[in-house]
Amino acid sequence: MTWEDWQNLSKAYFKYVRPEFGLLEEAELNEQAAGRFNDPQGLDDVDALLFGVAALGSFFSPNPHPKEREFMFTARSVLTQRIVNNPTPTNVAGWILRTIYLRLTSRPNGAWCTSCITMHQAEASGLHKELQTIAVVYPAAPSSDHRIQKNRRKLFQIARALNIILSFEYGRSRVTFDVITTKRFAPENGSYAHQFVELADYLPNDFVDREREPDPPAALGNALTKIEGLETDSAFITLLKADLAFAIYRRLWLMSLTDAKDRAESVISIGKEALKASSKLLETRTPWWNVVHAPFQFICVLIAVGTPRSLSCVREAMNLLHRIAQTYDTHMVREAYSQAAALVRMSKKRKEKELEALSEVPEATPFVDDYPSAGSSTVAVTEAVPNIEWAADLGNFEWDMFLNPALVMSTQQTSGEAPLGVQMGFA
Repeated sequence: MTWEDWQNLSKAYFKYVRPEFGLLEEAELNEQAAGRFNDPQGLDDVDALLFGVAALGSFFSPNPHPKEREFMFTARSVLTQRIVNNPTPTNVAGWILRTIYLRLTSRPNGAWCTSCITMHQAEASGLHKELQTIAVVYPAAPSSDHRIQKNRRKLFQIARALNIILSFEYGRSRVTFDVITTKRFAPENGSYAHQFVELADYLPNDFVDREREPDPPAALGNALTKIEGLETDSAFITLLKADLAFAIYRRLWLMSLTDAKDRAESVISIGKEALKASSKLLETRTPWWNVVHAPFQFICVLIAVGTPRSLSCVREAMNLLHRIAQTYDTHMVREAYSQAAALVRMSKKRKEKELEALSEVPEATPFVDDYPSAGSSTVAVTEAVPNIEWAADLGNFEWDMFLNPALVMSTQQTSGEAPLGVQMGFA
C-alpha cells in the first residue's frame, strides 16, 4: 500500500464508516500512519488499524483497491498474533474494524464470532471498567487523561453494542460480564455512534430465565416501542432500526400471535421508512449490509402479516430489491432477490388456493321471515332484510374469540363469563 493509496482509502473510511460508528480520529490516525510509512520495519499494533481502515475504505470506494482482501488478511494476522499477549485498546479497535468488514462481506456467523472475540479482548484489556476502578491484573493507564478515558469508553461501548446487535439478529448468545463500570460516551457532532449504542441497550437478552424476565413478549414489545420512537437522520441507523424491529417481530410471532398482530402496524411503519433509507443509500452507492438485508426481511414480514395493507407494500419492496440486485450483482444479493421472489410466488399460490376454496362454497340464501308490521322494532326490520351489511353492526365483537376455541376457554377460566356459544344463542 502506497501513501497515496492510504490517503484515498482513509478518506473513504472517514466519509462513510466513521460517522456511523465514531471510531478513530482522523488527524491522530494519519499521524500514526505517517510514522509507519517512514519506518515500515517489523509489525506494530497500529498496522491492524491501518490495514483495517484501508480495507473498509476500499469497500466503500467507487473504485475498490485490488488488494482489499490482502489488507484485511494482514490486519487479521497482526490481531491474531496479539491474542497470546496482553491486548491493548488499539487491538480492540482493530477487532471492531474486522467485525464490521466481515458483516459487510460475508454471512453473519463470521461477524458474530469476531464480535465475541472482540469482547473477550476488551475484557482482557480492562475496557469494561473505568480507569479509577481498574484492577491490577489489567494494563496500567493514566487516569487523568480525558482523551484516553473517552477513547476507552467509546471502544468498549461500540464493541459491546456490535456484539449485542449481531447476537440478537442472528439468535446467538451475547458476551456478558459480571461487572461493568465503563460509562457511556457523550454524543459527538457528525456521529451517530451514540444512537448505535442506544439501539443495543433497548434489546432484551434472549437467554434469561423467567425469574429475571417473567414476561418476554412484553419486554420485546417495550423494546419495539423504544426503537420506533428513536429519531435519527442516519439512513444506516434507520435500516438498523428495521432489522431489529423485524427480529423482534419474528420472536413475538413465535411467542405470542396476539402480541405480534398488535404490533404489526408499528413494524410495517418502521419497514416503510427503511425502504426510503435503503433507496437513499442505493442512490449514493453506500453499500451497508442492511441496504439489501432490510428490504428482504421486510418482504418476509409483510407476507407473514398477510393483511391487505401489508401485502400492498410487497410490490414496492420487491421493486427496490430488484434495483439493488441490478446495482450490486453479487451472489448474496442475487440469492436474496431469488428467495424473496420465490416467497412471493408461494404466497400468491396459497392465496389463490384459499380463494378457490372459498369460491366453491355456494352462495348462501339468508332465511327471511315475513316482513314485520309497522310497529315492529328497527332491529327486527334489519334482521329481516336480505344481503344486509350485518358485520358493521357487531361493534367490538371479538372475532379472535369466535374463531379460536382456545381463547374462549382461557377467557372463561379468567373472567367467569358464560360460554361464547351461550352468549350468541347457539346453545
